[in-house]
Amino acid sequence: MILAAGFGERLRPLTSRRAKPSIPLLNRPLILRTLEYLHAHEVDEAVINLHHLPRSIMDVVDAGQPPPGMKISYSEEAVILGTAGGLKKAESHFRGGGTLTLINSDFVVDCDLGAALRAHRQSGALATMILVPAEPGQSYGVVELTGDGSIHRISGRPASRSMGDGPGFTFTGIHLLEPEILELIPGGIPCCINKDIYPPLIVAGRPIHGFVHHGHWLEFGTPELFLNGSFALLQRAAGETLDPTPPGKSPGKEEAPPPGAVVERPFLLGPGCAFGEGAACMGGVIAGARLNMGPGSRLQRSIVHDDVRIGAASDLVDCIVDSGAVLPPETHLKRAMVVPWNDDQPVDRPMKRLGECGYMEF
Repeated sequence: MILAAGFGERLRPLTSRRAKPSIPLLNRPLILRTLEYLHAHEVDEAVINLHHLPRSIMDVVDAGQPPPGMKISYSEEAVILGTAGGLKKAESHFRGGGTLTLINSDFVVDCDLGAALRAHRQSGALATMILVPAEPGQSYGVVELTGDGSIHRISGRPASRSMGDGPGFTFTGIHLLEPEILELIPGGIPCCINKDIYPPLIVAGRPIHGFVHHGHWLEFGTPELFLNGSFALLQRAAGETLDPTPPGKSPGKEEAPPPGAVVERPFLLGPGCAFGEGAACMGGVIAGARLNMGPGSRLQRSIVHDDVRIGAASDLVDCIVDSGAVLPPETHLKRAMVVPWNDDQPVDRPMKRLGECGYMEF
């Protein structure tokens, strides 16, 4: 099951127009990357839960050539139910099955799910959380393990337990679950598996384990994480492949820069881009299809999606520009998210008006 119902609040206003899993990562929507990752590890059936702007996810799945032969179903939630509540609502999809994977849809990872599944089954655990070593100064909740790999606490829960003296770990967003867990989740109410289900089971002595992955994991929940993660993937590709999931699917061949453009590597340009005289992409740029840059305009370490037009003599640094945005000449922005302005679709964040666009600094 792929969790895709959330509001993506940390990425507003980008997620005011579409759900976060439909946003392109290196010109390939996150939800398709998640499906490809699962399919690469022999998952041939997936259920996607939906709530916020569900059509945006269904449209990119339908149009984006998901893995051939993979059966995809949807579970729409009138009221958002959380990680456990959403799983419970979709319970009918898992009847008669074995171990199931519950996965978020806002990250990429190169974890070997087969190895994690073997460790899960050998441990006899009811649930296994896939973890990575915590990094100093991170803002994620800490998962604490005991010496035998069982989980001691999750973000301070259960509160009755003292802090362990071992190293802390970060949860990647992947669970491996035995079907019995479904019987322990209340139906019809919002419920979080990490906060509401696991801690009582830990207190009761039920086996909830952790599998530590020592490889690649990038999460894309904030503008900073989205920019940094995207360019880390671009650097990591090193001209060989732009797909972080083995074997997965590449987002396509890197387009050559058009005549008249000044383009520094690393870059990724979609098809049909047009550059005016002296337009430049510097310090890392990821552009979707049909980017149009006016003369003397410059993009630096920025991401622009499909059908973006940037006026002459503009300068954008550390920006994310959503599909269809038209920026007027002499636009100067740094650390901003830009979306087309739509009076009929107000966003719930303070935004500044810029011609036909709105933007929010971060």
